[in-house]
Amino acid sequence: MSLPEDYSKALQFNSIIRFLHSIRYKNLKKICREHFTDKKITVFEIGAGIGKTYDELNELFSIEYYGIESVHSWFFDLNRKHENKKNFRLFHGDVYEFDYASFPDINLVVALETFEHIHTSRIEKILNDLKKLNARHYFFSVPAEIGPSILIKNIASFLMGYNRHEEYTWRETFLASMYRLDLIPKHSGGHLGFDWRSFYSTLQHNFDRVTLIRSPFALIPSFAATSIHFHCTL
Repeated sequence: MSLPEDYSKALQFNSIIRFLHSIRYKNLKKICREHFTDKKITVFEIGAGIGKTYDELNELFSIEYYGIESVHSWFFDLNRKHENKKNFRLFHGDVYEFDYASFPDINLVVALETFEHIHTSRIEKILNDLKKLNARHYFFSVPAEIGPSILIKNIASFLMGYNRHEEYTWRETFLASMYRLDLIPKHSGGHLGFDWRSFYSTLQHNFDRVTLIRSPFALIPSFAATSIHFHCTL
């Protein structure tokens, strides 16, 4: 089974996993309904993955989609799936080195569960480069890997036979749940050690307005959220 097939299977693991992963698309579509009612949405996505953003938006809206994917097997599978679609264009490359300035004006920039896989030292430059797309709206989602939620998520993963907890030792899970990131390996492009609060601070320095949306329910406290979504505007 290929990496994209493994990921697709993981997203469909059970009803709880499907529900949790569906919320980011629900929030993305809400933003589209509120801000792009009567015009085509030109979307640029970093970390196109299995193409679910394209599928979800193309079903409901008039879109022009551009995406970039760095993992070759994911790029190959997704490009083969949609290469004949006139409103779909996919690029293979490193988001850190990509030439964003060569694109037409973009309405909406999307990165879903992507920035936690980018080394912290690279994020500031990537955000500055994304702003060259001249978009007004940006929607990002990242997982919560600190506080009580990571303890709950990893215990639930273990009990369900899911694999998300396997990146951690139980000691690392406990320390992350206590916000002691200083005692676990430094974040280097995976879930372990990722701090959404630091990412939030970086966004606030780069955008005029950043709206934080907790998932799966907007009213739950941040320490209980499974992931954090951000709607940023310029």
